[in-house]
Amino acid sequence: MEHIKTTESLGQNRINFASALTQLSDELTTVAADTERSRKQLKSAVEKYLVEISKSEGVRDRAEKAYDTSKKELDKAIQLLSSTGSTKVIPSSMIPDCANNVITGKKSRR
Repeated sequence: MEHIKTTESLGQNRINFASALTQLSDELTTVAADTERSRKQLKSAVEKYLVEISKSEGVRDRAEKAYDTSKKELDKAIQLLSSTGSTKVIPSSMIPDCANNVITGKKSRR
């Protein structure tokens, strides 16, 4: 009789252990699925942001080229005015802020 109780107890312990392992396995599977989903979302976000960075760099490069061109033209105009000794005054309303900033050496407030 005692042998039967020991066997039943051993069997029940194995069933409980198997149940605990199954539950742990299910939880780990859920964690792995959540992790994979998060990884894919992060990968997608990184790709999206890299595209945005690339676009922004292109815009910045074009703006830098336009600024450099405008600065060269302004420098030529200033040099031409100073070399001709022109006394003609250009109304400040006709000079864009960026030109005034270049002339005075101030930074734009934008």
